[in-house]
Amino acid sequence: MVGVVWGCTQTIEEDTSRLTRLTQHTWKVDRFLSPSNQPISDGQLTIQAIALRGLLFEFQFSGNVRGLDRLTRQVVNQGIWEFKDLEQSIDVRVTGFSGVFTIIELTNQKLILETDTGNFVQTGDPRIRLEFTPQLQ
Repeated sequence: MVGVVWGCTQTIEEDTSRLTRLTQHTWKVDRFLSPSNQPISDGQLTIQAIALRGLLFEFQFSGNVRGLDRLTRQVVNQGIWEFKDLEQSIDVRVTGFSGVFTIIELTNQKLILETDTGNFVQTGDPRIRLEFTPQLQ
């Protein structure tokens, strides 16, 4: 019985740690990558994708997500988010932008999400990676 309790405690700590890493920072999109981690040039990106670089993303503990203007920090978009697939992906639903993003990497220094190219690129791979870094205060 002790092993079961210990196992549950460790799972809770791992969940909290991943949640904490995501919610403790305001994130900015630094670059877009192919699934093989090759940078995607601005010429291949849509206007909507390029516009994401002008936003900061705040994943709140409450399940809300906000898109803030990078310069003014005013809220320009908001919605909800939640972990899916045992915290291996994030379901984001905001006005005009929704999707399930696979978590490729989540550390205190970097967040890499992968999703269908959708409205991000004009040609190329069917999947795209968004690389985020924390916005320094």
